[in-house]
Amino acid sequence: MQTLNAQLLSFPPMAQKPDNFFDNENSGIRLETVTLEEFSEYRAISCQRDVELRANRVKKMLKKKWLQTHGMGDVVEYPDGSRDRINGNTRVYVWNQPYDGPVPSHINVTVYPVKNEEEAKALYYTIDSSDAVEKSRDKITGFYRQLGLQFNTRKIAAGNIVKCLEYAAWNTTSQRDVHGAKSPTQVDARDAVEYFQDELVALDSIGFKGSNKSFNTSVITAFLMSLKTFGASNERLLSGLMKLKNQERGPSSPKTGTDGITKIIEECIEKKQFSEGLKTDAIALPRQLDFFLYCITKFMEGENVKQYRRPSSAGSTGKGRRASLYTTWWDDNE
Repeated sequence: MQTLNAQLLSFPPMAQKPDNFFDNENSGIRLETVTLEEFSEYRAISCQRDVELRANRVKKMLKKKWLQTHGMGDVVEYPDGSRDRINGNTRVYVWNQPYDGPVPSHINVTVYPVKNEEEAKALYYTIDSSDAVEKSRDKITGFYRQLGLQFNTRKIAAGNIVKCLEYAAWNTTSQRDVHGAKSPTQVDARDAVEYFQDELVALDSIGFKGSNKSFNTSVITAFLMSLKTFGASNERLLSGLMKLKNQERGPSSPKTGTDGITKIIEECIEKKQFSEGLKTDAIALPRQLDFFLYCITKFMEGENVKQYRRPSSAGSTGKGRRASLYTTWWDDNE
């Protein structure tokens, strides 16, 4: 194990201070050099993303080439003197595991005085991490940690359900009243995680494997919405999820149709309704969600799916026409 002595970086003076320049001298922000041991003892801020999921990626980066910024970190300091790390958490985790790459003996730390945790979190989300730009899925795992949520299903635990949460939460009462999200991408991610936390726990309890083709973005989104509506502990719905996990198909015929769960399994494998596959763009995903929500609803009502009829285009009226279940779901079910 190599040990490096971290050196403080010097910056050239600015030619002209802009009007909105943050005055470090009066803000209390300061630079300190602390031992790696001391830096390791600071708490990670509560909304920190899951470091274990990123450890291997960061380990490779640290071993590939040592950069001066690797020996730098950021912490917030509360009025009582306690500190939280807001940058450098994954590196600390790697350096305190069996590791044969370079390890600094000291860390150059920028200390930000804050009044409370809310202010600390605001700083955390603005810090430009020297490791990598924080991806949306990393923020999702940070929200898990903040809410005390732990998952075993890899896709959920890694936060690879950003689009599922966005589309599931969009147009719910909470998003309309509080944030007014005009599109799924404007959904407040933390609110979405909190809103669907019981449903995420229910999905995770089923124990889906990554090789299960039915556990895709469209299906996960549809079930998050359905679990919120029918109940995260609804026995019939959970039994349907178990059938989905086990790829357990029921009887099927052109005359009697098939149950909704079987229909979902068949579509994920055979692609009869969506021949080009289950895409996740803003046009394809809502169409797919109508289909899967339709199948789930039929299953919950104990009726077979005989022939799926696509929803009418926006503004269409008349006999036999219907609105998209996806776009009207929360109107009917909240």
